[in-house]
Amino acid sequence: MPDLQVPGARTSRARFQLYVATDVPLWRLLGGNNRAYGRSVRPMLSVTEAQRSCLLAATAAVRGTFELSSASGRAWTWVLIFEGEPVARSDSPYGRRIECRASAARFKAAAPAAMLTIVRYVPRELASTSRVSLGNVGRSPLWDNGVHGPLGR
Repeated sequence: MPDLQVPGARTSRARFQLYVATDVPLWRLLGGNNRAYGRSVRPMLSVTEAQRSCLLAATAAVRGTFELSSASGRAWTWVLIFEGEPVARSDSPYGRRIECRASAARFKAAAPAAMLTIVRYVPRELASTSRVSLGNVGRSPLWDNGVHGPLGR
């Protein structure tokens, strides 16, 4: 997908949140306004794997390809593909293609400079197996005093 740019996008406070309260760590990328830009494609097997997945998503945002898809022209979603594998996906479906495209652009702009934060609380919507694929995310995670800092690139 060519030309993914959001003029004036604020990305300086973007962060990957890694949820570790369950035995299946997940992550999502949040912007400075706590808006979810994207999330992991699948649950991870360990915290270390999830941390590597965040780093891979940050790299893939620059060098990967965003693929948009829709069911019957509605519920548009994007998937970030890097070296033939899905790395990240949209956090939720979008009613219009242009909104989905803007979401991918926000992810692309924010991921390379995002910090990593480990969170012990997992929002119900992320933990639910029935909504893992397209559910909305929770709004009030409880912060851990664990890892906070830039991804090691």
